Amino acid sequence: MPETLTYPDVPVGQQLQILIEAVPGSGEYTKRCSINLSRSIQFNAQTSETFIPPCEAGDNPEGEEVAWSKVNVTGLSAPIEGSGYHEPADFPFFFNWWKSGQARNVKVRVNKAGAWLLTGGYKLTGYGVNGEYNAEAQNTMSFASHGALVLSVVSAPPPEGG
Repeated sequence: MPETLTYPDVPVGQQLQILIEAVPGSGEYTKRCSINLSRSIQFNAQTSETFIPPCEAGDNPEGEEVAWSKVNVTGLSAPIEGSGYHEPADFPFFFNWWKSGQARNVKVRVNKAGAWLLTGGYKLTGYGVNGEYNAEAQNTMSFASHGALVLSVVSAPPPEGG
């Protein structure tokens, strides 16, 4: 009898959600329709690298000893990218946020049981509206993390907007 394969419960793209605080400090988050096609979060570490030669490096005339790298993490960031069909009602929100240079609280979550939720400050660092002749206009946007992110593991999907 063939062995039954077990597959992980992989979320679909719509379950990766970006929720933005409606008014800074309000604690009320909304999904913006303008981020309805793609979204991503990337976890980056800024590093410094030092090559430390072995103590015997000067004693080996054939140069067989090599220095090994030592890497220090000096900073962390978690930029978000998003895109979607242009929702005209969202334009003032994103334009004014971009123009202000202010941070807003953002939640990034996978909306599934046993999933995760990240919360932290973000600045809108890029916002564009583009379109081709006879096609729907689309948005692109970039968010830079501004400070530490807090990770929560959720046992059940959170309610919409929560």
